Amino acid sequence: AEPLSAFIDLFVIGEGEEIVGEIIEVYKRWKDKKQSRAVLLEELAQIEGIYVPSHYEITYFKDGRVKSVTPKKEIYHSVIKKQIISDFDKASYPLSPIVPNIDVVHDRITLEIFRGCTRGCRFCQAGMIYRPVREKSVDTLVELAEKTLASTGYEEISLSSLSSSDYSEIEKLITRLVDRFEEKGVGVSLPSLRIDSFSVALAQQVQRVRKTGLTLAPEVGTQRLRDVINKNVQEEDLHSSIRAAFERGWRKIKLYFMVGLPTESEEDMEGIVRLVSKVDRLGREITGRKVNINISISAFVPKPHTPFQWETQEGRESLSKKIRYLKNRLNWRNVSFSYPDINRIYLEAVFARGDRRLGEALEKAHSLGCKFDAWREHFNFEAWQQAFSESGFNMEFYANRAREEDEVLPWDHISCGVKKEYLLKEKGRALRGETTSDCRFENCTGCGVC
Repeated sequence: AEPLSAFIDLFVIGEGEEIVGEIIEVYKRWKDKKQSRAVLLEELAQIEGIYVPSHYEITYFKDGRVKSVTPKKEIYHSVIKKQIISDFDKASYPLSPIVPNIDVVHDRITLEIFRGCTRGCRFCQAGMIYRPVREKSVDTLVELAEKTLASTGYEEISLSSLSSSDYSEIEKLITRLVDRFEEKGVGVSLPSLRIDSFSVALAQQVQRVRKTGLTLAPEVGTQRLRDVINKNVQEEDLHSSIRAAFERGWRKIKLYFMVGLPTESEEDMEGIVRLVSKVDRLGREITGRKVNINISISAFVPKPHTPFQWETQEGRESLSKKIRYLKNRLNWRNVSFSYPDINRIYLEAVFARGDRRLGEALEKAHSLGCKFDAWREHFNFEAWQQAFSESGFNMEFYANRAREEDEVLPWDHISCGVKKEYLLKEKGRALRGETTSDCRFENCTGCGVC
């Protein structure tokens, strides 16, 4: 939020389904009274979860670090706490969404089966900020699917969440949906799956209507680094899942990996090559022919509200070298390879942990023609570099600088519910290679959300 603070009157922190009604009521009363915008922002700021950047004074040290974040009035919240939906099963859902009259990438309805994730992957921002875990019931989801399909005519239902295999009644839900809509030719799809044979069996069940590829996210190539990021998956889990996939008829598998993670070494890079080789070998042994392997590489970006928010992003040249290494080592006819623009990843890291002063660089970049930067053909990194240079800001200060553990971070006054002390504890466990269990299945880990 901070880099956009100069352009935004207020932010809703957290979930908006319920708070939007409160905002509208305050706005209607304000409009009837014909008062100033300042009065409106003053009233809205009293609602928990509303963040008005102009109500806070930011001071800085001479070296550029944030010194303090202070409310300008005592009535303003010193910490803005996120909004959490009280009853997720009854949360509003768009039953008649706009249907585009052109082809779009996600041509389907999306059912959010549950919100939140407690797996605790230490690089994952969503897994921290969307806690606690709340589910919709199977009956509610089937009803929503029926009504939305009737109003849209879509032919696919995507079961959306951060870890769909962890939905407590996932097998029952898939069976109900497939049985209900199979005759109409409506398919069910799952996002990338947890790595276990149960998830592979689920994926096979949804193929009764429409054949799809299988996507798994090992993230890294060695058990040591899996423990660092708290992936909580063993090497044998990977092998058994892949074997089960080939035995159940898959001939195409997509694997997600991430490079540049804290403590990553050459051995970890080699581990990715070994794992892909193992997948290729298992495919040949079980199917008797080559299988198609799609490798998708991303690069680590330190994100706020995660145990790795204090870490540095690896330098651009180093990240590029690692991607070139993997691309060369996995240059096989049956392997396709996709990877990000490192300059764009670098820019993401700059803004991900940026403070509100970066709004000046952002505005300058826009004046230089920077727009639609998510498309490779429109991304102009030289213009971004010029914007930062003319604004007097050092991109490396934001992307490639490790933060001190006692440093005031630009987002410290925004609370997602997870305690900073917990994130620090998880950072320490990561560097010691210690894993933390999922509190949904074992003991409370003390993150502070519940």
